[in-house]
Amino acid sequence: MISKIFFILPVVAVLYYLLSNIELVDQDNLVLERTRLALASEIYDRHGNKIGEFIDKRRYFVTLATMPQHLIDAFVSAEDKKFFRHRGIDYFSVLRAMLTNLVAGEVKQGASTISQQLARMLFLNRERTWLRKSKEAQIAQILERKYDKQTILEYYLNTVYLGNGAYGVEAASRSYFHKPVQQVSLSEAALLAVLPRAPSALALHRNYRLAKRQQRGVLRQMFDERLISRRQYLASRDQPVKVFAQKKAFTEVAPYFSDQVYRVLRSKFSLTDLKSKGYQIYTSLDQQLQDRLAQRFHDYVRVLRNKFGQEFQAAFFVIDSRSGEVLAVQGGSDYQTTQFNRALQTTRHSQRMLLPFILATIIDGNLAHQQIGDVDPAFVRLYRAMFQHTNRVNDLIAEVGYGSLDKKLKTLSIDLNSKLQAKFTLANIVTAFATFANQGYRLRPRYVQEIKTNRHQLLFQDSVSSSESRVFSRQSTSIVNEVLEKFWRQDNDRGFAGFSTNNSLLHDSWSLAYNNDLVVGVWLGAERGRAKLPADRQLSRDLFRYAFHDLGKSLTKGKRRKNVAFISLKAKNRYLALPVPL
Repeated sequence: MISKIFFILPVVAVLYYLLSNIELVDQDNLVLERTRLALASEIYDRHGNKIGEFIDKRRYFVTLATMPQHLIDAFVSAEDKKFFRHRGIDYFSVLRAMLTNLVAGEVKQGASTISQQLARMLFLNRERTWLRKSKEAQIAQILERKYDKQTILEYYLNTVYLGNGAYGVEAASRSYFHKPVQQVSLSEAALLAVLPRAPSALALHRNYRLAKRQQRGVLRQMFDERLISRRQYLASRDQPVKVFAQKKAFTEVAPYFSDQVYRVLRSKFSLTDLKSKGYQIYTSLDQQLQDRLAQRFHDYVRVLRNKFGQEFQAAFFVIDSRSGEVLAVQGGSDYQTTQFNRALQTTRHSQRMLLPFILATIIDGNLAHQQIGDVDPAFVRLYRAMFQHTNRVNDLIAEVGYGSLDKKLKTLSIDLNSKLQAKFTLANIVTAFATFANQGYRLRPRYVQEIKTNRHQLLFQDSVSSSESRVFSRQSTSIVNEVLEKFWRQDNDRGFAGFSTNNSLLHDSWSLAYNNDLVVGVWLGAERGRAKLPADRQLSRDLFRYAFHDLGKSLTKGKRRKNVAFISLKAKNRYLALPVPL
């Protein structure tokens, strides 16, 4: 053994000389920046609740100052107890490892300091060769010259893989303990500190007992180094730690919404950046509203399926009637079954859905009346068509003029096909109805409020454009609101103005309603080629009432519109006071 030591000492001396005097790597490239780390981008709702993430590697950068001291001490004790005394290399440990490896005839034991581990993780690979080890040692020394110990330690704790798909202590703490790293106890910190040795084999949700045995060794070493008291050592050694199974992705919160946020952002950012830059993405979603509506929605769709003995699909879309911010989205009955978003991706057809827009276009086409007795027959036919569900839409389009109506609808992203049917997605038609709630001005759906970098610097901000164009006049908007309030109140459904209809083939049933705060669209349907809906025109209205019953606030607050007179029209065996312009 002595002869081997005398043989190795010159090797160590030569190695020291080479590492100290020969440049094998480009020093300018050896920088510690967050951009070198693949950080998960996190998605938040309008109130700051996390609802999802875009990830390549599950890693969240946290500063050393936010980490508890006992966590830092645990990792230093477990991985490199001389960290604050060496300059990147622990030569005694290198000598011990070289002896072991020489006897074995291969590289079996490492002697990497925290600085060397960081050098390997950021700038090299895990190949176990002498060349890689020598580069690792050299890079570690360069990092020690360029950065202080706290910076090196901060990057190490944010980089190291700790099993269960978690990179860095913050991701590991969230994954295993479902809490941020600043809240981990001494016992939990020591458990995390054993993981760099064998992150897969020791992953806490799979091999807790083995990890717990090694944790006791870390705690003992911390006690021996006087980093913790005897009382802390004994209490933490025997304290059981609750470890959660592998953390699920955030797809259960608002998956259809998050998918659409991804589509929106892909037009602004690369896929690589979205998954690795650690963006903080603040969206328009109201998670509390989304959760409440989605649960009610699922419950009532289940009721309908049981009642009629057939499969339904359903979707809803909710936006703020002033800003266009999307507050809640449901793209299908069950995201686990189908990820296809029927609220935003399916184009549907309806002729009757044109009626409110025909009414507004008639009024804006200077067909207004100077006296109450001069009521144009077009208004009477229009009201009957809306309240009695009679099919007179072709005649009405002919009276208002195809070109005039088509121009208005195109502004709202709605097309007229050759059969004089409207072509739209649920999101399109909800946004179009928002024009009536917004005094005739067009809105656009807004999903993202702002995006910040991982250093909380503002990267992108969306706001309501002051140049949004007017589609309908204030007068026509007021009259449409009066008409649609009366339409919606036929079944004593207060607080909204709205419109509902089925298509002629009974594949689709819609209910669209709005007030001063919200615009809500509900679709219920049978998929193409499958059974039709039951011949019940109230299905989507029933679904709306069940899911949205407590959202209604008065649109008009009891005030009559100016420049509007009322006529009595008999519809459904009762007389209704309906507005016409003066």
